[in-house]
Amino acid sequence: MPHKRKGSPYWWASFVERGKRIRRSTGTPDLNEAKALEAKWRAQAYREQHWEVKPPRTFEEVMLEYLRDSAHLRSIETLKMQTTILRRFFGGRDVGELTGQDIKSYTRWRREAGRANATINRELAALSSAINHCNKEWEWGLPNPVKGRMLKEPHHRERYLTRAEVGRLVTEARKLRHGDLLADFIELAVHTGCRRGSCWDWSGPG
Repeated sequence: MPHKRKGSPYWWASFVERGKRIRRSTGTPDLNEAKALEAKWRAQAYREQHWEVKPPRTFEEVMLEYLRDSAHLRSIETLKMQTTILRRFFGGRDVGELTGQDIKSYTRWRREAGRANATINRELAALSSAINHCNKEWEWGLPNPVKGRMLKEPHHRERYLTRAEVGRLVTEARKLRHGDLLADFIELAVHTGCRRGSCWDWSGPG
């Protein structure tokens, strides 16, 4: 029978899996839904133990378990967005049957959408972390097809100055000897986007 825990709005299920007492949040405040989930988990545990039937673990099931246990993280909203994107490609799939080719296909799909390697890596890292979490916490024994397939990223990240930072830089430049010239040089570079050599060659419009 599902039960409540202090400080949690959700019902918690309790059942035995491989001789070990498992207590897991159902992620729902609805008692009937919680009862249905608990019954499902008990049936899966029974089949796995007595019939050696390994139940399929869908993408949604794996990510939901991970999201439930990551609700306290500051990055939870980012994780939710990554899950939404991943689901467009992996939704409904049995995670236990995913292969390296599936990961390559996902990478190609995201690149075709114009996404950088760093972005794709963060999304795949979310999937990898979810698989590792379920293996550690629930002993699901899922293979991790993401392992060893992260993309190469540039060694540096481009960063652009904010308007406030540019303003402070120009102010400090004007305090120096010949500072007006340096300040004008900075403003020219900022407003035109020219590199240093191009700025030196600048002769004005026309």
